This record gives sequence, C-alpha cells and structure tokens, in this order.
Amino acid sequence: MPSTVRPLFPPLSFDSTNHKLWQGPKAVQLNPKTFTLLQYLVAHAGSVVTKEELLDAVWTDARISERSIKTYIQEIRRVLGDRARTPHYVKTIHGRGYQFIGPIADQETRATRRKRRQRKSRTRGRTSQPHTLAPSVIGRETEIEQLYDHFEQALQSTRQIVFISGEAGIGKTSVVDFFVEQIQATGGLQLGRGQCIEHYGTGEAYLPVLEALSQLGRETADQQMIDCLKQHAPTWLLQLPALVHDADLELLQRRAAGASQQRMLRELAEAVEALTTKHVLVLVLEDLHWSDYATLDWLAFLARRRQAAKLLVLATHRPLEAGTNGHPLAPMQRELTIHNHCTSLALAYLDEEAIQDYLDHHFTPHDFPVALATTIHRRTGGNPLFLVNTVEALLAHEVLVQNDGLWTLQGNPNQIADITPDNVHHLITQHIERLSPEEQRLLEVASVVGPEFSVASTAACFDIPQHTLEDQYEKLAQHKQLIQPRGETRWPDGTVAARYGFIHALYHEALYTHVAPSRRVALHRQIGEREEHGYGEQAANFAATLAVHFDRGEDGARAIRYHLHAGENALRRNAYHEAITHLQRGLTLLERLPETPQRAQQELVLQMALGVPLMLTQGYGSASVEQAFARARQLCQQFPSAPQLFPALSGLMRFYTTRGEMAVSQECTVQMLDIAAQTQMPELQLTAYTAQGGLAFYQGDLKTAQSALEQSQSVYDPQQHGALVFQSGEDPGVVGQTFLARTSWLCGYSDSALQHGHAALQAAREVGHPFNVGGTLWSLAWCFHLRREVSAVLETVEELNQLITQQEFVQWTRPAQLLHGWALVEQHNYEAGTAQFQNAITGFLQIGEDLMMPYHLGLLANAQRHAGQIDSGLTTMEEALGMMQKNAEHWCEAELYRIKGELLRQKAHGKRNKTAREAEAEAYFQRAITVARRQGARAWQLRATLSLSQLWQTQDKHKQARQRLSRIYNWFSEGFDTADLQDAKALLAEL
Repeated sequence: MPSTVRPLFPPLSFDSTNHKLWQGPKAVQLNPKTFTLLQYLVAHAGSVVTKEELLDAVWTDARISERSIKTYIQEIRRVLGDRARTPHYVKTIHGRGYQFIGPIADQETRATRRKRRQRKSRTRGRTSQPHTLAPSVIGRETEIEQLYDHFEQALQSTRQIVFISGEAGIGKTSVVDFFVEQIQATGGLQLGRGQCIEHYGTGEAYLPVLEALSQLGRETADQQMIDCLKQHAPTWLLQLPALVHDADLELLQRRAAGASQQRMLRELAEAVEALTTKHVLVLVLEDLHWSDYATLDWLAFLARRRQAAKLLVLATHRPLEAGTNGHPLAPMQRELTIHNHCTSLALAYLDEEAIQDYLDHHFTPHDFPVALATTIHRRTGGNPLFLVNTVEALLAHEVLVQNDGLWTLQGNPNQIADITPDNVHHLITQHIERLSPEEQRLLEVASVVGPEFSVASTAACFDIPQHTLEDQYEKLAQHKQLIQPRGETRWPDGTVAARYGFIHALYHEALYTHVAPSRRVALHRQIGEREEHGYGEQAANFAATLAVHFDRGEDGARAIRYHLHAGENALRRNAYHEAITHLQRGLTLLERLPETPQRAQQELVLQMALGVPLMLTQGYGSASVEQAFARARQLCQQFPSAPQLFPALSGLMRFYTTRGEMAVSQECTVQMLDIAAQTQMPELQLTAYTAQGGLAFYQGDLKTAQSALEQSQSVYDPQQHGALVFQSGEDPGVVGQTFLARTSWLCGYSDSALQHGHAALQAAREVGHPFNVGGTLWSLAWCFHLRREVSAVLETVEELNQLITQQEFVQWTRPAQLLHGWALVEQHNYEAGTAQFQNAITGFLQIGEDLMMPYHLGLLANAQRHAGQIDSGLTTMEEALGMMQKNAEHWCEAELYRIKGELLRQKAHGKRNKTAREAEAEAYFQRAITVARRQGARAWQLRATLSLSQLWQTQDKHKQARQRLSRIYNWFSEGFDTADLQDAKALLAEL
C-alpha cells in the first residue's frame, strides 16, 4: 500500500493519487467518479450535500442525470457494506441529497476538541454535552457540534460563513438561539442579529444588515462603533443618521460622495473585519429566502474575502422558498460552496431515536412504551415544531399523565391520531382556534404589523389605552406561547411602547392569512397612518414599511409617495435592484388612478427617479433608460415650466450619444440650450454648453466644439457648481475641460491639450468626487495616447486602475483596458495588445455602447496591421467606417482613412498589383488630408501627410513629399517634442 494514502476509518484508507480505496493491504478498485463522489461526501461529513451541489462539484465537465448519482451511491454502499434503509455510512436525505454519517479518521481529534470544550465549560459555567441540551434542540447534537467547530475556527481568525437550511418548523432558529446563548456565556463575544421579512417583500435594501448594525451599536460602546464606521465605512454611517453628529455630516457626505455599490460592499466588509480585531463577531441573518438582493450581494462579497477575521456568520433559510421565483440565494450559495467559501448545514427531520431522547428528557422518569416514540414520529414526520405541539396536545388531553412522580401513557399510542391534527399547518390553525375571540383579534392585528410589532402600532386599531394593550399582550406572551418580548420601541414623536415578536414565522403567516381580506385592508391603512404620525419628519426613513402598509391598505396616493421615498433611499445605498422595484411598483399603482394633472406629475417624478438606477445597472445605452427618460420628456409637455425637462433631455442626450445616434442627441442638446437661454441659470448653461461642445466634438465640428466648450468654462464656478457632481456623478465644468483638451489636440495644440487635461484633473480632485476623478484620469490618459506617450499612458492607466480597485468603478474597466492594449501594441506586444482591444470592444458592444466604437475598431485594425494580419485589419476597417457613417461620428474620420491607407500600402508589398494598391492607399491618405483640413483637425492632417510623404518617398517623389510635409509642419507652434512632430522632422531631414 502506498505511503501517501490518507486514513478514512479502519480498515479503509484513501489513495487520492490512484483513485483507489485500500482495505488494509488490499486495494479496492473504484470508478474514478465514484471515488471522487465518496471523497467529496467524506470531506463534508455530517452535512447534507444536495444533488445540485454534487453535479456542480463532481461532474463539472459533463451533464449527467440524478439517476446516475444513485448508481454511484449504490456502488459506494456496496464497497462499504452499507444499506440504504439502515445506513451506517451514507444516508439518503429524501428530496434533498446525501449525508456521510460514518466515523472518519479525525474522530479522535473531534473527540479531543469536544473534551476541551467540556473542560472550558466547567470553568466558564457552560455545558455542551448532549444530555444537557435544551428540549428544543434534542436530536441536534451533531449540528451544534459542527457549529462549535466553526466557532473555534473563527477564534483562530478564519472567517466562517455557515448556511443553516431546513423547512419551516424544523428548528433552525432554536439551534441558532441555543448555540448563541452557549457561546455568549463564555464572554468576549459581539453579536449582531438581523431578520429578513417576507411581509414587506424584498424592497428594504440591506434590511437585516442595518438591523444587525443597530444591535451592535446598542450592545457595544456607541463611540467604538461610530469610530469604526467613520474610519472604514462612512457610506454606512450615513445610513444610521441617529449616530451622526451634525458637525460630522458634511465631512462624511464628502467621503461617501460618488460611492459605488462595490465600494459600499467593501467598506462594510472592512468595518466588520475591523470589529473582530479583539473579539469574535457573530452575525446572525435569519430567513435569507426573503432577503433583498443587496444583502445577498454583500454576504457573497464578505464570504469571498480571504483576510483574517474572527467572524462567524450564521445564515438561516428555507431551501424550498429560496429555490423559487428566481431568488438569487440558491445559486449564490451553490457558487460559494463550490469554491469553499461557505459551509452548508442542512437540518433533517428528527428520527425516532431523537424523539425518544426528547421524551426521555421532557418526562423524567417515565414508563412510556417504545411504540409511543414510533407513533409520534410517524404522526409528525420528525418536524420539531409539530413534535412539541403534539406532545402539548397529549398533555392537554391527559393522554400523558404523572402519577406519584412517574409519567405514564393513558391508553393506546395509536389513539394519538384522534386528538392531534394531520400536519403542522392544521396544528397551528387548531391552536389559533383555541384562542378566545379577543386573543385572536389581538394577534391578528399584530400579524398585520409584521413578524415583530410595536404595541403602539396595534393601538391604532383598538379603542383602549396603550398600557392596557401592553398588559394583554404580556399575558399572551406568558400563557399562550405564541409571542415573546422583544424590548421596546421609541418613535420620534416621543412614543415609547413594548415590542413583541411571533415565536415562529409559521404562526405569523397563519394569523395573517386568518384575517378577512377587507379587514386586512382597513388594518393596514390604520397601522400605516399611526406609524406615519409616529415617525413624523423621519417618515421617509421608514418608507419601505409605510409603502407596504398603504399599498395593502389600498391608499394608492400615499403608497406611491412612500414607494418613491423607498426607491430614493435604496438609491442612496446603491441598492439599484430594490430602487427599481419600488419605483416600478409606484408606476404600477399610478395606472389605477384617474388621469389627472396630479397623476401626471407623480409619474414624471417616478420616471425621472427610475432612469438613474436603470442607467447604472443596464448602462447609458439601455432601451429601458430611453423609455424612462422619453416618457418623462413626454409628460413635461403638460407642464411647460417643469424642472424635470432639462434633466430628462440630459438623460436622453446621454442615451442617444452612447448609442451613436448623434442626430437625435443633437435635438436634445438644442432643447437644452434653449431652456438654458430662457432661464439664464448658470448651472443649466454650463451643462448645456458642455453637452453641445461634447456632441460637436464627436461629430467632427471642432469649431463649434471649441466655442461651446469655451462658453462652458466662462460660466463655470467650481465653488458654485461643484455640487452638481453629486447629482449625476459628473462635474459639467470638469467634463467640459476634458473635451477642451481633446479638441485642442485635434486642432493642433498639443501642449495646450495637456494643460487642459492636467487642469481638469486638479479641479476634479479638489471637488473630491471619486467617479469624476476616474473619468478625468481616463481623459488625461487619452491625451497622452493622442500624443503617443506610452509611459505616461501606462502610469495614468495604472492610477486609474488603482481607483477602479479602490472604488470598484467597473464602468472604467473597459476604457482602461483599451488604452493599455494600445500601449502594448506600441511596445510591439501585438498579440497581447490585440487581445486587450478585442475584449474591451466586445464588452462595449454587449452593453450597447457604440460611442467611439469606430475609433476603437480603428485601433484594433492598426494593431492587426502591425501583427501582419492585413486581411483581418481591412475587414475590421470596413466595420469601423460603416459604423462611423451610421453614427455620424466624424471626429476620427481622417484617422480611419489614414489607417486603411496604411493597411493597403502594407498589402501592396511584394504584390504584382503593387502600383494599383499603392494608388488606392494614396487615395485614402489624400482623403484623410481633405477631411482633416475641412474640420481644422491639424493633428490628423499631420499624420495623414506623414503617411503620404512616406509613400511618396518609396516612389522617389522626394520633392512633392517635402513640400507637402513641410507646409503642415511649419504651421505648428507647439508640441515639437511629441512623437508625430518628431517623426515629421526626421522625415523632412531624410527628404
């Protein structure tokens, strides 16, 4: 037997090199896939491994059916001598997957760890032995043991993300509560807990995360929490306004300005990690199957980070709900599991042995027949919630009685079916029906508030004092075991009230559905009105909750208003999915209202707000973006003085420019200029002139571009207009300066172009908006590219890439990649440069960004020329020229003709039809010169003349070449150290 094998359990060992299983000195041959499957099950011993996970982890290179998995499992059982009905090694979890339950080689290590914890528990006042488990977690010894293992790894600064799954009533919360209570008893622990709420949908962005942060703030020293967030997560501190002093607000807003979603994810991850420096941080996120998408994005981001952290995240969910309606939890968990970024702990239903343990623990001593546990198991299916309520029913009906200290069963175990409901849902319904009408009404109203409720909210639906209601809810909590205290609520209007929560989501769901539909509508409206009054001026901060109350209360007007506020709140958190959901819901509700000017005004505001997250998620060129801004523009016709018309036109101008539809973009720009002229508002004039100058630049109208951009700079006041950047992510004055840089270069003023580029970057840095700085860095790198300064391009792109990494500005990734590809080509690394071009261009086309695409394709064609791929280059040039004509993007027209001429000239080398090819090339050079001269693009004219002169030099037309080149060279008054003028000077010397 090879010495490299790893013991499994006596007498079996793994030989991973040869895919063999050794039984003592004898090798057991296994199918390689069977071996890999066994190895994966053993590596995840104790956890339920789903069939989907096995398909992803073991058969990544092929498509097989679940029937094939069963075949491999059968082979494993045959080799191990195992049976499906009475498994000792591989257990089938019906409808879910498989679980390795046999002993493994490190069982002694696990036993040692268990004993060490037991010794610690004796010294710290804690026990973790199975026989000391609370009744609610009997039968969960293995799962709790695994949680302790994860906790110990967290103590060693190895972050742990654990997904705890199971169906409703299976005991996920009970296991988490018991485990957290035990480890809290050891001291030195920080706990944050948040719950996702189905009752309010997925609209509240980061709901459980913000709830957990709030709890951490309450349980740790407030200043410690504030300092940590201020240092690592200023964007998140702004989401907790109660913790921010007015003196810090402006500084925080500046630091958080322009934050991308990725930056917010990183900031919170870093803050959470910073909190684990001294003590373990345990985050409990419950019911993730109801989670908003933003929370899942953050959790996945946190799980993938590899930095050391004393962090343990326990996330519970129901797998059935998580796998429906396209919710992203299931694929996210599967992806994290495949890459070993998390652990899945699936709770199975209790077996007969666990039920017997429960009876032994709960009834001591007793002489129950063995058949009792069997019957209860058959009746409840091993559902812990059903089990507990079934036992309570047996006690209530005096089937289980105590005589002289001994518990006995009265009657036949089979009679249990006569006094217990058929399933857990019927059981809960039966439990509710046993309540008095007054108690039912109390709990039904509470269920409309939510899984957790303030008595102040329910008081709106009763004609009795709040303190009397609090007494009644307290009695329910003490005697009916349906709700439990959850502290108190304090509202801005001074209201203080007791807070309660349902002990299980199933009770909340059952009571909510028990309320008659018409009464439910009235209750939602009453509760919404009371909470709106209680929140007062801060009502917008609780917009997601109020939106649902008024939505379900059929108060359309207020529902629309709060959906708008909720969308705006989500936008501030960069939770674009949630923002779009709320804003689109508001628009849907509007359709039910009669067509009035007020409705049109509300739709206008919603459409304008919707356009922003659509641009940020789908790109400026998305059809949805056009639809939102076009509808807003149409609505503005009903309100001639509507302030939304100008930003709607600005949004459309961006859309059409990005899509290369310059003519339509021109129409929007003209209207913007008209509005700016009518209002004489400097900020509108600034934006309109910048838009006009940028559009004229792309159209190749350099004279108009120069004039408009100079006008924009003349009205630009950084102190007055710098705040505009926080509305759209761009400072119009800085953007105008960057266009002025590119326009100056085209016009032949290379040094002036560089001066404008540096000035724009300095201004952007003074404003301090990261996204604006990123755009200005790209523009400066583009100036260096036009000047053919490779080192400066690489240095600036490197700085831009650092900003992309720090701020997660993925929008600048493709532009940076394109410029880096150009630099590689200039360094003669043609293959890598061409690959960079192709990747960037593909990315642009996928999101519908045609802007500058003709020039990008021209760069690719030029790279192909250098690489000797002439035919490919000519094909690329045909695509570039066709797109240029279609888009009317003529700023680079002369350069495209020059590049095609160079391709034709190179194709002529060594060909029989060399003269004809060179004539064709010359025609393109001449055409480039003509276009450049007409546009006033002296820089392109110089390049085209240089190419023509080089061609004439090979044809011994030295005099013509010198005359033509010297004429354009002598025009220049600056930039003589640039590559183009240096090349022209050298050629003139040769001629």
